[in-house]
Amino acid sequence: MRFKVQIAVVAVPVAVLLSACGKDVPQVSPGEGSAASAAKEDVNQATLKKNIETYFKAIASNDASEVDSAMGTAAPGSIADVYLKYSSASNNAYQDAGRTFKPGKVTAKGDSWQYCDTTNVCVDYADIKASGDKIASFTVSGKDIKDRLLAGSGTTVNVGDLGEVQVLVSYQGAISNSLYITFRIKSGSAPIGLNYETAYRSAEGRQTQPSDRVGPSTLQPNSTAYYMLVIPKSTLGGDLLLGLYATDSSGGRDQVNIPIH
Repeated sequence: MRFKVQIAVVAVPVAVLLSACGKDVPQVSPGEGSAASAAKEDVNQATLKKNIETYFKAIASNDASEVDSAMGTAAPGSIADVYLKYSSASNNAYQDAGRTFKPGKVTAKGDSWQYCDTTNVCVDYADIKASGDKIASFTVSGKDIKDRLLAGSGTTVNVGDLGEVQVLVSYQGAISNSLYITFRIKSGSAPIGLNYETAYRSAEGRQTQPSDRVGPSTLQPNSTAYYMLVIPKSTLGGDLLLGLYATDSSGGRDQVNIPIH
C-alpha cells in the first residue's frame, strides 16, 4: 500500500513570516516577555532563511550526500520533506548506476528560487510556505506538486527468492510529465537484474515501458542498490510491474505488481 503526501503542519507563506523580522515584529505590552518574544522571532526567521537557502542549494547539487545533509530543513511529513527524499533517491540511483552530473546553478529571485542545470533548462520554485523555521511546500514551475508526489509506505516486497524491493518516492514531473519511480533492491544469493518485461500499467490499464532505467545493470549477491524508472507521459495511480531475473546459470525469474497509489 502507498499513501499520498499529507501535510500535518500549518504552512504559512514565507513572505509573511519574514516580514515579521526587525521593525515589523508585533509589539506586546511590558511584562509579557516582549524582548524575549522578539528575540526568539528573529532567531526563527534567521533559521528559516538559512534553511531555505540550504534546501535549494542541496537540490541544485545533484549529490545525494548533500541532499541527505539538508533533510532537517524541511518540516517532517510535508511536501517539501517528501520532495527532498525523492531528490535523494534519484541521485542515489544515478550514483549507483555510475552516472554523475555537475551541480546546477540556483539563484534567489525575490521570494522564489530558480534552478538551472548545465544545459540551461530551468525550474522555478515559488509560493514557498513554511511551518515554523522549516520549509513545508512550494510550487514547481507554477504547478502544485502535492498530488504529483507519492511516498512509499516503507514496506518491502519479496520477489520470489531473488530479492526484495522497497518503493521509496514516485514523482510526476512538473515539466516533463514523465513519472519517476524510485526504489531500492536488496538481492539474495544470486546476481540479479531488472528483466525487460518490467513496465508500468496505468489505472486505465495502459502498459508503458520505461524510457530510462537508472541503476546497476547487475546487482551482485547480497547487495543493495537504488533504482529509478522513467515512465513517459504517465501519471500516478497505476501499478509497477517489476520483474527480476538471475544473471547466473541458476536461471531464476519472478515478477511482482506494486501499486503506485
